[in-house]
Order: sequence, then structure tokens, then C-alpha cells
Amino acid sequence: MNLSVLRWLLSHRAVLTQVLEVAKTWNPDADLLAKWQVVDQIARLLLPVFASEDVSLMTIENTTDYAAYDIDEAFELGVQAAALGINWKQLIEVIVPIVIALLEALDRVR
Repeated sequence: MNLSVLRWLLSHRAVLTQVLEVAKTWNPDADLLAKWQVVDQIARLLLPVFASEDVSLMTIENTTDYAAYDIDEAFELGVQAAALGINWKQLIEVIVPIVIALLEALDRVR
């Protein structure tokens, strides 16, 4: 599913750019409140897009099949991110887990 989340993020470059700016403030050594503030800011950027497109964990998962986990696609997504000047490590270690957690939380309350 990480590749489908990456695909979705890269297809929404305007909001991804905003999310990347917020994610720069992420500090893995920060206290829980500071981390939550970053998650909250990212959620406030993504939730309107999720709502306008009726995005859920299932819709993102359903856009993939086993071929989606191909190493070639992962490499291609990395190339796209690099071409946009996106910090790959930040995208994979900070943003994707937050997006997945938000989608999982939304699916639980729907």
C-alpha cells in the first residue's frame, strides 16, 4: 500500500508541496505534543482533499494490484520525487506513515 499512497501523493503535487513544508518541522526526538502538532497540520491539509475526492484507505488500496509492488514502479516513483526535488527519506519516513495512519483512522470512523 505504500506505493499506492506515494502514487496518490505525487498526483496531488500542490497539497504535497504544502505537506512537505510542514513535515520539515518533524523531529523524531520531539515530545508527543510537538509530534501531534505536525500530524495535525498535515491532517488539516489532507483531509479536505480526502473529503472532496471521497478518498479512503480502500480506494487507495483498490487502485493497486500485485504488480503495483514491483521494484520498477518503486524506482519510478523515486525518480518522480527526485525530479520534483522531494526529500525521499522525509516522504517515506514521515509523510507516508502519517497519511496511512490518517486513512486508517478515517476508515474506522466511517
